[in-house]
Amino acid sequence: MSDLVTFFDTETTLIGPGNIIPTIVCLQYKNAKGEGVVVGADIAPTFLRLLSDSKLIVAHNSSFDLSVLWKHCPETRDAIWDALDSGKVYDTYIAYRLYKLSTQGSGTHKGSSLADCAEMAGVDVSGLRGDKKSIRMTYGELLGVPVRNWPSDHYRYALMDCMYLE
Repeated sequence: MSDLVTFFDTETTLIGPGNIIPTIVCLQYKNAKGEGVVVGADIAPTFLRLLSDSKLIVAHNSSFDLSVLWKHCPETRDAIWDALDSGKVYDTYIAYRLYKLSTQGSGTHKGSSLADCAEMAGVDVSGLRGDKKSIRMTYGELLGVPVRNWPSDHYRYALMDCMYLE
């Protein structure tokens, strides 16, 4: 196993009644070997390769991303358990909430978004604020669309999450 650290995220259709684990639209990742956004049949093999190649995988609210992968890419289930059991998953959401608890006496969900976490670390998060929120809410429209046909803003937004995790 290498010392490779991989940052990953998923974009999905919207959460709603009867749809608490929504359909995965894409998996995005960034590590020292490169970055990418994958869709469809490429999601599971890419995630399995990332897990195999990486010493650590980092996500913000990994319970959501891993649940989405678990539901929609069942071939990843054993690898997800193995990664969790071996301590290979680092969650910035949990780390940030623990930091808030220790410094502010409150570990509440409010103010624990990826943008909040990155901003606290001094990162310019303007790409995660304002009108970009509408992009985040429209990935369902891209379900089944090859990445090469995506609007450039959607592609950039997906990769920004991994950049902010880094």
